[in-house]
Amino acid sequence: MVHQLIASPYPEGHVIVRPGSDGALRLGAARYAEIRDAAPDAPVPAWLAEAARSGWGIRIAGSRVGTTILVRRQSGYGYARASYELNLGCNYGCEHCYLGEKMFAGMDWPDRQRLLDVLAEAGVLFGRPDLVTAAEEAAELLVSLHYAAGRIVRTSREGVAGPSAGLLEDYACVAAGLLRLAGVTGEDRWVAVAGALLESVLGLFGDGNGGFYDTPADGERLIFRPADPTDNATPSGAFAAADALLSYGALTGEARYTEAAAAALRVLPPIAARYPRAGGQGLSVAEALLSGPAEIAIVGPDDDPRTGDLLRAALHAAPPGAVFALGTGSGGTGDAVPLLAGRPLVSGGPAAYVCRGFSCLAPVTTTGALREALLGNWTNV
Repeated sequence: MVHQLIASPYPEGHVIVRPGSDGALRLGAARYAEIRDAAPDAPVPAWLAEAARSGWGIRIAGSRVGTTILVRRQSGYGYARASYELNLGCNYGCEHCYLGEKMFAGMDWPDRQRLLDVLAEAGVLFGRPDLVTAAEEAAELLVSLHYAAGRIVRTSREGVAGPSAGLLEDYACVAAGLLRLAGVTGEDRWVAVAGALLESVLGLFGDGNGGFYDTPADGERLIFRPADPTDNATPSGAFAAADALLSYGALTGEARYTEAAAAALRVLPPIAARYPRAGGQGLSVAEALLSGPAEIAIVGPDDDPRTGDLLRAALHAAPPGAVFALGTGSGGTGDAVPLLAGRPLVSGGPAAYVCRGFSCLAPVTTTGALREALLGNWTNV
């Protein structure tokens, strides 16, 4: 439903605007509060009906507040969603329109990955299980709505997936975010989903020379199929894919994923030499590749606080690009996360294994020893 008027907090008070029309009615705080607090079925105040008639030539006398006026509430940061652009002739036609009637994809996929990473890791580091739960719920929504059989769609609306096929960055960033989430929650099902996405990356986006196209092979037919490896404000699809492939290879021990990550980085040297800012993600993946990356397996019962202590210490001290696997140490085969296979408890208690290429230092059981292992010359394992 499109309302005839919008009442909103504004930098210097409150205003009422009419979408698609010039001009605005400035309100005092008391009159804004009168409209904001009115019952939806209450009649429009007489003073507002007269102002609308004289200012915009519309008749709203006798109309209901709830169907006539959209009230923007002030946020905790002292502002509301902007109204000024509506006052400049908005036709509600933009795909990015923030009104409820329009399709809105929200954050792009690299930012969604970053949100998953931040929520999951902050929840562990600060002892906030609610943040970890929020990350899990976000991943659950993403996978249940946007993912099916190794494929990703870009958008959804009101619980229904849209028709837009996922791009390379979508697949890569979701896979990387799920791998990080699995590493701090021990939920190996996220590793399985990430693996399926990365199979699609290799099968649908590869250019045959180690690089990647940005669009899938079975997507919309284009005159020119784009393949841009340069990073911008967010990672490029190619370097995001290299990151996820390297992490998955380190967790599974399957060399073909690590080799695919290395191949994707072949375009990096000329980019980094001439435009370093366009290769930030690629350089970070290259650093992780050269150093291993570090593989950190934490095993221990979920209800043992020492397990959480070891995980927090690992997150604090891990070198760039490190991968994490969290398990119970119950002696399982580690089918979903091979890095956990053969990593038992030590003397019946939690332990941490610092590895490189599945070759590990002796397990440690204290946070101090784990920090020392990670900050020392662990690459000699």
